[in-house]
Amino acid sequence: TALRMAERSSDDVLISRLAEICVAQFEQDPDRDQELAEMMEISTITQRAIFVRDQGWATMPGDTEPENGVARACAEMLVEIDD
Repeated sequence: TALRMAERSSDDVLISRLAEICVAQFEQDPDRDQELAEMMEISTITQRAIFVRDQGWATMPGDTEPENGVARACAEMLVEIDD
């Protein structure tokens, strides 16, 4: 169980770090203010994560597909930016 806990903890740290990159990619979007307002109209975090994923912000440099866990964490961070 300690090994599983350590793996989950390292996964959480990795997702958190990648979510920071996602937010940085959001900040580079020239339409970020409009996109953030549109995302904030969405009521659930799951749908917000899908929105983030669809914008491409959760796709890491060098990757071709977004990471769902990163998209969710990024959406949560973006909500905090808007507050």
